[in-house]
Amino acid sequence: MTIVLSCSDDDKFTTYCVDFDLRQCSGNPWLIDNQVPDTYEEHLALVTEYLKKQDIEVRHREIDLRPTIIVCQACFVCPVGPRFRVEISPEDTAAIYALNLLNVSTVECPDEF
Repeated sequence: MTIVLSCSDDDKFTTYCVDFDLRQCSGNPWLIDNQVPDTYEEHLALVTEYLKKQDIEVRHREIDLRPTIIVCQACFVCPVGPRFRVEISPEDTAAIYALNLLNVSTVECPDEF
């Protein structure tokens, strides 16, 4: 199940989509005082705000709620829960990789954006 939280018809903006995972043990840089939000939508709002503070413009965003296939017991290197997808400007791709998010990968943007 995927939840799309924003969309636009702006086809003049060349973009890339970037996926990354939620880390176990509250090891995500967007968390304030390691307080874990109650919902994944709240996580995504914090992700968007965190990227904005890093001067990365998020055009669209979504959460892939399918369960994580890989399971391990190590903090900070293992995913837990959803996978996030954000659509950003190509100029911001290097900046998002530099943030050391978990399992970052560039992917094709879905048609529903």
